[in-house]
Amino acid sequence: MGLSMRGKVGLGVFTGAAIISFLVPFFLGPIGVGGLSDKATPLTTPRVEGVQGNADWWRSHVKVTLTAEDDTALAKIHYRVGSQAEQVVQTPSMKLYSTSFNVNTDGTQSLQYWAEDRAGHREEPKTMILKIDTAAPVVSFDLKDEYTQLENVRISFSVRDEQSARVSFTAKLDDETDVSNGETVLADDLAHGVHKVRVTASDEAGNTADATDAFRVKKLRELITEYGDNGEIDNGGIINSLYVKADHALDKIDQGQTKVGLNKLNALENHLEAQMGKHIDTDAANALLALTTDLMNALTQDA
Repeated sequence: MGLSMRGKVGLGVFTGAAIISFLVPFFLGPIGVGGLSDKATPLTTPRVEGVQGNADWWRSHVKVTLTAEDDTALAKIHYRVGSQAEQVVQTPSMKLYSTSFNVNTDGTQSLQYWAEDRAGHREEPKTMILKIDTAAPVVSFDLKDEYTQLENVRISFSVRDEQSARVSFTAKLDDETDVSNGETVLADDLAHGVHKVRVTASDEAGNTADATDAFRVKKLRELITEYGDNGEIDNGGIINSLYVKADHALDKIDQGQTKVGLNKLNALENHLEAQMGKHIDTDAANALLALTTDLMNALTQDA
């Protein structure tokens, strides 16, 4: 029994629909959101936020935002910071999606990132370098607290930085004179009293440090004057006598007559001890005696 015309038409419609249903995914590829064809690979764009420094460095810890885009529907965003474990962010079925995270460690480290969509397309991993340096250089000094007028002051300090390979610095003595690391300055060329060395350092990222250390130069004649002005030596004749002995000793030392200079300093010591607690305050006498001893030691070491 043959099919009626209506039956033949119905079969033809059914068969045609089945063929179309089969051919659509074959020619159009994977189907994305809303039945749209997904042919493209996702594209991920990074954005870094923080305090920017010099030479591609960041002077703060940073926030990284990865924005992935697909023609139909994203599935995942992947990223890895340095040697840390890979992180996978499951995304909604959207064409555009962003995820953010913080990088809170100093140093130079790689950031690798990529995305994939729901059709199985996987973006080739991309890499960017993050250079983070949040710390200023560290300045350390190697200066004595005190120098006698017969000593050399060696300007000595170190500058180090954990991240930057190159650190620049300048040094000034008393905020006036440029000095270099390791330079020697004659204490006798400096004024009696306190002096300071100031070092300003900058690392490659632009972090700066400003550090200061102080030392005191003690000069015999000036110290006698200081105690006389303060009333700790209360007799003008004794002050003049101390001047004479101090000047004679230092003159002989300047002339290279070290032995004679030592004898003159020894005579000054005897005078100080004789007047201690009388016309010379005990503390002042002890300070002058200590300086005299330091001068004698400096001469002995140089001999």
